[in-house]
Amino acid sequence: MLRPTKYLDLKTCVLRLAALMLMELSASRPLALPDLEARVLSEAGDAARLNLVSALNLLFLLGRIDYDDGADAIVLLTEEAEAR
Repeated sequence: MLRPTKYLDLKTCVLRLAALMLMELSASRPLALPDLEARVLSEAGDAARLNLVSALNLLFLLGRIDYDDGADAIVLLTEEAEAR
């Protein structure tokens, strides 16, 4: 469960990392996981590495991203793709 505390670092929290991932995927999609990780960590810092998987899980559970086996990449799902 995502619960805020007074010790929560807003620069490396799961919600910010998820937002960064969405921005990166919308700019250049699809992206391989190491490339996406490198771009997010360059923006949020190395301390964000701990929350990367949680941010990916959040986006997958919300139906915003998917994994493409053929391209071995993370793909941003749009409304047009979901309608098909």
